[in-house]
Amino acid sequence: MARARGSYPRCRWFKSSSRYLCKKRNLQKQISFFCIKSENWLEVDFSRWGNKSQDNAMFQKVKEAIISHKMLCIVYVNTRGEVIERVICPLKMVYKAKSWYIKVFCMNKSDFRIFKLTRIIQARIMEKFFNPMEFPQEEKKEIKANCENIILRFPQEMAYRIYDEFEVDEINQDDNGDFIISATMPIDEWLIGYLLSFGSKVCIIEPKYLKKLSTMKQKKYANKINHDICCQGYCDIILKRSITFLADIKRAVFKNVELL
Repeated sequence: MARARGSYPRCRWFKSSSRYLCKKRNLQKQISFFCIKSENWLEVDFSRWGNKSQDNAMFQKVKEAIISHKMLCIVYVNTRGEVIERVICPLKMVYKAKSWYIKVFCMNKSDFRIFKLTRIIQARIMEKFFNPMEFPQEEKKEIKANCENIILRFPQEMAYRIYDEFEVDEINQDDNGDFIISATMPIDEWLIGYLLSFGSKVCIIEPKYLKKLSTMKQKKYANKINHDICCQGYCDIILKRSITFLADIKRAVFKNVELL
């Protein structure tokens, strides 16, 4: 039986197109496998571990004060460890360097300030309103002039904190496994307090004067702690003697009552 003209090319074309469609479907299946849609693949939570409800409540309170242009009365712990009370006009919240900050106008200091959210112990929204104002722009030249390159040494056991608080390109390790940090940071009161938070686990290599300042500050804190311990011990002695004295008076009173 004679075949129709052009049947072979058409058949070959059909087979090739079928193989193409089959490969295309297989490829689409593979792509769809790696592009599975999921609604729960990402979760962002800025609160600290164990303090979620407290942090969220503080965040919402500050947010409400900013939006409503109401003053806040806060109890704050500064970098020197002092607990202070301030009346502020909250202007804007800023997330920077893994922490939340509030740009404010401080009524007590009559100047603009920046407060760290996690250091606010208490906050109360006041019924006093304030006029919206712009927080002044930071002058980059002044900030750069106050920054210097510092070199720090940390033991291996501080790795968990090193990678949390420094950039990867600032971290190196020597032959002993110790971490050598080379970073540009502002030389101020905050930096000294920050370095003291590492205790004996940090060694300041450069600059030399920063090491002297840190040592002096550490001795000052140590003397203050020793003074507080001595005062506490003295108070304990007075308290014990007072209790003993009152007990003696009580026994004497009861003894006289029995004699009467």
